This record gives sequence, C-alpha cells and structure tokens, in this order.
Amino acid sequence: MQDYFTPLLKNKKFILGITSLLLAKTKSLTEEQKVKWEESFILRTSRYEPVFEQMIIDYWEQQKKQILANMKSVKTVRKDLIDFYMLGAEEWDVKLTERGKKLITEIMRREGISIEEALFILAVSPAGATTFNVNSPFIAQVIEADAFAFASGVNATSVTKLKETLIEGILAGEGMNLLRDRVRDEIDSWSTIVGDKKTRAAMIARTEVIRASNRASNLVYKLSGVVDSKEWLTTKDDRACVWCLSLDGKYVGLDENFFNLGDSLTVDGRTLNFDYSDVDGPPAHVSCRCFVDGQIPIYTSKGNKKIRDIIVGDLVLTHKGRFRKVTQLHRNIGKAGTSVVDIQLMNKKFQFSTLTLTANHPVLLDGKWQESEKAKIGDKLNILANMCKRCKKLIPSWKKYCSHSCQSLDITDRQWASKEHRENISKKTSAQLKREYANGTRDPHKITEKANKKTRELVKEGKHSLQQEWVRRLGSSKMGQKGFMSGIEQQMKAILDDFEVNYITQMSVKQFFVDFGLPEYKIAIEVDGLYWHQDKEKDLRRQREIEAEGWFVLRFDENEMKYEGDVSDEVGRILANHNGEYSFMDAEIVKVNKWNLKSSRRLYNFSVEEDESYIAKGFVVHNCTTIPRLKEVYMRDE
Repeated sequence: MQDYFTPLLKNKKFILGITSLLLAKTKSLTEEQKVKWEESFILRTSRYEPVFEQMIIDYWEQQKKQILANMKSVKTVRKDLIDFYMLGAEEWDVKLTERGKKLITEIMRREGISIEEALFILAVSPAGATTFNVNSPFIAQVIEADAFAFASGVNATSVTKLKETLIEGILAGEGMNLLRDRVRDEIDSWSTIVGDKKTRAAMIARTEVIRASNRASNLVYKLSGVVDSKEWLTTKDDRACVWCLSLDGKYVGLDENFFNLGDSLTVDGRTLNFDYSDVDGPPAHVSCRCFVDGQIPIYTSKGNKKIRDIIVGDLVLTHKGRFRKVTQLHRNIGKAGTSVVDIQLMNKKFQFSTLTLTANHPVLLDGKWQESEKAKIGDKLNILANMCKRCKKLIPSWKKYCSHSCQSLDITDRQWASKEHRENISKKTSAQLKREYANGTRDPHKITEKANKKTRELVKEGKHSLQQEWVRRLGSSKMGQKGFMSGIEQQMKAILDDFEVNYITQMSVKQFFVDFGLPEYKIAIEVDGLYWHQDKEKDLRRQREIEAEGWFVLRFDENEMKYEGDVSDEVGRILANHNGEYSFMDAEIVKVNKWNLKSSRRLYNFSVEEDESYIAKGFVVHNCTTIPRLKEVYMRDE
C-alpha cells in the first residue's frame, strides 16, 4: 500500500496543527482550536480514502468474475438456482475481512502515531507511554472485529442487491446472457455511473477510514491516562443539521456511546432513528444536501460541465476563486417528500438565474454559509461575476453585457468582422467613391500623397506596425531543451506563446522533467502521447510527487490536443485562476419557492479538495459531505 502519512509526520507544521488542540490542564478548546482540529483530521484521513476505495473496487471485480463464471456453467434459468450463482459467498466475508484488516491496521497505526506524538510534544505524556501497538492482542482483536463487521455488512448488501436484480430479470423472462449482463451492470454501478463516478465505494471508504481513525484515537486516549472523556464537535457554520447542532458540546466517557442501537433523537419535531448500530462518535447520519437536477452546470477548468458528468479529479472553481480537485462523488436517492428550494435572481429573462437544490444545501448568503431554506427575498447571494464584454463593468457570470447599449455596440463590431458584411459595404463604398472621383469631389493624387507622408512619419517615430515586437516574433519558435518537440508539444508551445507567458520546456522538477514549466505560476503542463503514457498509475504517482513540491499539474493527452481551441480555453482559465482574475459579487434574491419531491429522484453532489465549495449555475455553493468531527479531548488536572 502506498505510504501517504510518513511525509506528513515529518512536517513540523502538520504535527503542531494536531498538538495545538491537546491542551494540558484544561477542559475546553477554543473555537479556533476546534477548527484546526477538524482541518487536521480531514487532512490525515483524506489520504487514505482513495486507497480504501480502490481496494473495494478491486475486490468487487473479483467477485463479479466469480459470479459470472458460476452462471456460465449453468444453462438453466431458475429462481432456485440463484444461490448457486452466489456459490462461494461464505468465503467472501473471509476474503474481504483480510483485505480490510490490512488497511484498517495501517490507518490505525499511523493515526496512533499522530496522537502519541502530540501527547509527547506537549509533555503531558512521556515518549512511548501509551504503548499503542496495533499488534498487541487486545488491539488486534478490535481490528479483527471491525474488519469482519465491515466485510459482512458490505457483502450482505451486495448479495441482496444482486438477488433483487436477478429475480427481476427471471420474472421478466430474460435468458442467461441478459442475466449475466444484469450482474455485470449492477456490480459496475457500485463504483461507476458515468466515467469514474464513485457511489457505494466512495461512501464505504470514507465511513471506514473515519471509523478506523477515531477508533485509534480513542484507544490512544485510553492508554495515555490523561484523557477521561470525549465531546461531540459540530462545525458551526450554519451547514449542520438540527440533530448535529443539538449534539455539539455533549460529552460522554471514553467507553460510553452517544447513542445505542435502537435509540432515537428528536429535534424541532424531526426524528433521527439509530437503527443501524451504536453511535460512539460522529457522524450521526449520512448527510443528504444535494442538487435535484443532474444537468446543473458546474464551472470547471474545461468550462461548464453537467453535475452528473463530474468525475473524481476534475478541477472545479471554488468560492476562493481558484481551481481545486473533486475528491469524492455523492449520489443519493431523494425520497418523496424531500424539501427542495428554488432560488431566483434578477428576473426570468436572464438565462440560468434560478437554482434548484435541497433545502439543507449550503449557499453563501449575506456573506455566510447558510442552508438554502433560509433564503428570502431581498437577501444577497454570492455569485460568480463576469465583466461586460464592452465596458468591463462587473455583472453576473451568465450575462455577457451590462446593458442593451453595450450589446448593440458589440453587435455592430461583429458585423464589421463579417467578411460578407464588409464585402457588401465595400461594394457600396466603392460605387460611391467612383462617383465622387468622376465628378471631381475627390482627388486620388492628393490622397495618395497624404498617405505616403503619414507612413514616413510613423516609420521615423518607430510606430509603424511592421516595426512592432510582436511582428518580429511572429513565426519564431524555440526547441525543447532536449532538442526535440513532438507535434502535440509544438501545439502546446503555440498556445502558450499566444498567452505571452514565460515558460521553460523540459523543466526539471525534483527528479522529473515536465513538458512545460511556468515558474511564475508554479504550473506544470504535461502533454501525453498515447503510446508513451499507457501506465496511468505511474503517471499519477509522478504527478503526486510533482504536486507535493507545490506545483499545479495540468495534463492533456493526445486525443484532447486534437481540440486545440478547448485546450487553449482551459489553459486560459487556469492562468486566470493563478492571476486571481476570477471575481464574485452579491446579487439580490427576487423569488424563493419551496416545495417537496413528489417521487424519489437521484440527487447529485461531490466533495472538493480544501475549499469544499464550487460554482453551480453561477451560484456559489458549499459541498454537502458528512463532515467528520473529531472528539474533543479533556486533560485531567494534576
């Protein structure tokens, strides 16, 4: 398994970010310290989620092959043979338990190191005092139990889903080939919908990583002898639900649960049932703050992209005016009765002025993150801004002009840019000039004399167009430092030349050479030929190492370079991002409509690296993941 945490543990700032939250001889943390705690926790756990997710996907692939092989060996289609199709299911729990145990052990070991190091630096616990060892009989037993619970839960759900789709196919009279297709499609849907969209795999990975991390923290606290209780920490940014807000500040003993299986919590007439397991810490539930419409446009480095087509790794613009990667996808089913809100800006004649989202999805309202259901007429909503194409006045991003006047002037300019329009005007003008020359109104000799005189003046002053620097540079080219450029590299060079940015070809970053390095922006651009870049995992590892040096990596493959205009647009957006050119403005809400879903519908959302926000239809919105809240630690008085 790839080592994600060792570099972090060697980073003093990272360690201090953890230790600042563990204050000796105190029984409370400041709000600032709680925010730092949350940030540190997310930073550590996010390194493991992709690894855990890939492990699950690989396991499902093996499961799929086994089931399809079982089905291929049987020619008869009968309901009583479904259990035979699942032959070997009793072994699945064992296989997944072993896989899960390896990752859970590694996560707990590293999280234990982080917390032990924090206690030691604060000098509230001597080095090695907690003796946290994942190989000790007690902790190994805890890991074994957690791994089995994880495996059996995942497999039980999988078997149920597969049996349901097979029974449906058999009742519909489908043959073996169609039934095998059903199995293939069902298992594939757990990790992929469109492109690389993650569903079950992503949610399972996040849940298990957070559970393992919190488990290790609790064990270290118990072994330390300086921690006696844990407190529920809810992020106070108006994004939390009423249940989690009501739990903020509640504390119990280290060995106690906040809720036991079968308990319920009612707040403001809304009830949350804990019918799945004991709750010994956050999260209390799976959040459901999403978009109802899969066609909602999201602003990415490649332009607007439908939210249903967003994939992990896409670069989306955040509320801080910078591009950050999509790290997780969330696809939920909104049940009938789910509260939905329409927020409308400006008026109906402007395109994309209304956004529809679930009532608890956070938006930037009057300068604060607030749930959409709190929006009312007259409130100011933060939106992505654009500049009028004519006068450069700040306007909503979905508008091109600030007024009809600017639009009319720009249309006139475009008309003159039309060859047909120019030819038509030229013919009319030519006919008029011939009439004027014929009747003596114009003297062609005097006109030519004046034009030549003006040309000589411009040349003398160095202002003639042919004397300008951009003309002298036209057609010039620079070869790469290694003396060769491929065709797609030459394309990228031309694009960068058009933007007039300083770049270095085959620039050295650490032990690697990037195709184009832009030192002023710390942007590395790679253009990948299909033949030389078939090992995607190798490219990804290389990219991560370059990003670890503080570089922003932008990649284009050979197929993408065929659409040079799209590539140029994306490079332009990234440069604008690094130049701080993205602007935002507040717009007044003119209408709010609240309603409930009449039937179940798929809901869409995703997580974003660091900023946890994105631009949907020009509206600034927060992502809606379940935020992990690490337990607050109380230190005993001495």
